[in-house]
This record gives sequence, C-alpha cells and structure tokens, in this order.
Amino acid sequence: MTRNTAQVLGYRMFDRLSEMIICWTPYGQDVGGTSRAIRIARATKIPVFNLYDEGEEEKILKFVENVEKTLDDTP
Repeated sequence: MTRNTAQVLGYRMFDRLSEMIICWTPYGQDVGGTSRAIRIARATKIPVFNLYDEGEEEKILKFVENVEKTLDDTP
C-alpha cells in the first residue's frame, strides 16, 4: 500500500505528484496492487493510461507532447 501511494503522490505525500500513470492490467481492469495506484491517481486527477486498452499509446504521446509544449512556454 505504501509503495503504491509513494509512486503516485511522492515520498512525502503530495511533495511531487506523478504527471501520469502508465500501467498494464489484465483486461484493463483495476486489479491487484496496481489498482491502488490507479485509484489514488484518479482521485487526484492524475491521468491513467492502461496499455491493455487499444489506442493508449497515441494518448500517451499526445499527453507528453502537451507537457513538452507547456515546459517550452515556461519562462
């Protein structure tokens, strides 16, 4: 439980949130230990990309491009 929380919210809770979660779960379902990380991410509005789902790779690339544009626009 602690490991999944730290992976999403940071070592000291909310000190450095993940930008996104990339995972693979059987049948795209929220199962196992990964389900806790997925639930935490969704509750804190962190995007979750499950590679089981078709088309997720393209969504990840678009997300990363948007992050890069945001960083490029930062003074």
